[in-house]
Amino acid sequence: MVLGNTKYNVADVQKELRSVNEEAYEPQLIAIGPYHYGKVHLPAMEDHKMRYLQGFLQQEPLSFDHDEFVEMMLIDGCFIIEFICKMVEFDVQEPIVGSGHMYIRLMLDLLLLENQLPFFILLELLVTSNVISNPKINFTRLILKAYKHFL
Repeated sequence: MVLGNTKYNVADVQKELRSVNEEAYEPQLIAIGPYHYGKVHLPAMEDHKMRYLQGFLQQEPLSFDHDEFVEMMLIDGCFIIEFICKMVEFDVQEPIVGSGHMYIRLMLDLLLLENQLPFFILLELLVTSNVISNPKINFTRLILKAYKHFL
């Protein structure tokens, strides 16, 4: 599949593996993506997908221009990464960590569903910066360590 100038590949199950149990690799209710699109036994969910699409499109759009949006993602992402690292170190000289009230409120604010960044943004910042080796595994561990008293 090609979108713009970028090629994307959707993995498929090898024929040998699929032949062992065909049903194990067939969706029962909904087709997502190109492989099962339009299959005769999966039309019931198409109405629901269209209803969800309409709901999604009726949401209020965010009013950011591209540069402002990128700047916000960069600043917020770097803040989250540094804050998580400082929480794990528990450096009481750090003004935010040293202030118990602010520290707890920030930790709780970062858990709010509508107050988060996509994880892949944080990972991309980490990969670009080389702050952490194996960012996906190690940053996840840092987050869990930072929140161990809250979970």
